[in-house]
Amino acid sequence: MSSPRFWSQPVKYLRYASYDRPHVVLAFILGVGGPLAAVTLYNTREKYLYKDAPLIPLSYPLPAKRDTTLTGYDD
Repeated sequence: MSSPRFWSQPVKYLRYASYDRPHVVLAFILGVGGPLAAVTLYNTREKYLYKDAPLIPLSYPLPAKRDTTLTGYDD
């Protein structure tokens, strides 16, 4: 009995490969599952688990009045 061809009988080939070549099936599952997880888990994480951290400020806020002098310091 020869091994089934993938393109003519994909389900039969995956059943054959799961017994004879489990590393091929695991690589197939990880290869398909990785991009699917990247797309779906990001939205699920934001909705159910935790929100993103607030952005780090890139500059220090300037005072509203620039002409004011600091008081309480000895020169």
